[in-house]
Amino acid sequence: MAAMQMHRRHFLDPYPLPLQQHPLYGRALSAMGRSVGEAWLGPDAASPLGHAQWVERRLGPLRLHWLARGPIWLQDAPKDAPSQYRRDAVVKLMSRFSPLTLWLIAPHQADDLPLSGAYRLTKPGSEHILPLSKDGDVMRAAMQGKWRNRMRRAARDGLPIHHRALDALRDKPLLDLEISQRRQRGYRALPTAFTLAWARAAPGATRLFLAGDPSNPLAYMLFLRHGRMASYHLGWSSPAGRHACAHNLLLWTAMTHYSATQVTHLNLGPSTPTNQGLDHFKTGAGAQIRRIEPTYLLTRGPSTLLPLAFRRDPV
Repeated sequence: MAAMQMHRRHFLDPYPLPLQQHPLYGRALSAMGRSVGEAWLGPDAASPLGHAQWVERRLGPLRLHWLARGPIWLQDAPKDAPSQYRRDAVVKLMSRFSPLTLWLIAPHQADDLPLSGAYRLTKPGSEHILPLSKDGDVMRAAMQGKWRNRMRRAARDGLPIHHRALDALRDKPLLDLEISQRRQRGYRALPTAFTLAWARAAPGATRLFLAGDPSNPLAYMLFLRHGRMASYHLGWSSPAGRHACAHNLLLWTAMTHYSATQVTHLNLGPSTPTNQGLDHFKTGAGAQIRRIEPTYLLTRGPSTLLPLAFRRDPV
């Protein structure tokens, strides 16, 4: 147990982990009644080279393991064959389970999968990653001019910004506002139950940024911290908040807050081709576009285990 805790600390400290690979994500899902698995990867359990976390479901006699944005590697694989080394570690992980186990894997890196026999289920995507710096001038210089001017306008107009940890009971009306907004605009997000489970698992890993009167805000943004990275989780704005450019100043406040707390990047979420205005907002703040790898279906069992709907687009 002590060795595992030591490995976990070593695993968490230096890395900007994807949300889905952070232990708090597993704790939140476990609190919701989901089954979550994890494993250290590598030939030597005493000095692991990587880590994977996945969500488990049963489909009749089959077991489905959903491994998103992983594995995460703690150190470089051998220089002579790094891709093969990582793929061998994934094969070894799969071999620990019954051949009746199906794996859905969306790798963190393109060369992490044993692609022979894998079936691609989705196309690649992209997300917006915002690098942080303790030097505010560096972050401002990365912004587009119009975005920076809107942020400065909100600050010049004296729009007050407050931030604190999320309070599940106190802030339920704010979460309900976002649910209504979600229904009106037709976008998808993690359920409120996940937000509340995360807040209960680690209240200090939530940060709610409020614009205007904190008891009746014009707009807000909620972030979840996971190691050296924090992710924009959800937000809401009233018409008055949009007119006041509240989200520009809210995001800037989040940037300066997290840059002072050893967070190196903010994940502003996936690209949204149906909402180019939102994508422009993210890139305007200085976010960089990063590829999201496709999801693949893998199994050690016979191909007849794969539903016909899955047996397409073999890699």
